[in-house]
Amino acid sequence: MNKPIYSKHSILHVIETLERGGAESRLLEDVRNLVEFSHEVCYLFKDKNSLEDEFRKVGAKVYCLAMRNNIDFFNGFIRFFLLIKKCKPDIIHTHLFFSNIISRLACIFYPKIAYVQTIHAPDYKKNGSYIYSHYRHILELVTLMFKTPRFIAVSE
Repeated sequence: MNKPIYSKHSILHVIETLERGGAESRLLEDVRNLVEFSHEVCYLFKDKNSLEDEFRKVGAKVYCLAMRNNIDFFNGFIRFFLLIKKCKPDIIHTHLFFSNIISRLACIFYPKIAYVQTIHAPDYKKNGSYIYSHYRHILELVTLMFKTPRFIAVSE
């Protein structure tokens, strides 16, 4: 029995929704074009998945953590932890705030998994952005102590 010379590395992409938006469209293009990897896409919030079929068409496996809202974080975390155990990804690639947080916390238990985060918006600096809040900033700093990602910036 011949072993394959090259096996694809798997990426578990984590994003808040699969609704049509900038981050979601960017992720779809990445999955469509990075054919040298196997892709699994996990989105956090249920009933927000208009792009799910498009991800499946390009060969990605899609999972939903079925979180009802941000307060349902604990249940979503348990489901995410079990998903990582099942998928065994080589890389976790996150997009958007809550995806970043849940992934960093899960990586406490999976320290050997590489972690990459795409920054889509300036919600990490205090410049009057509607996304910025002190609570988010503190949560960001605390979770960065557990797992520091490699960053990809969409723009400056």
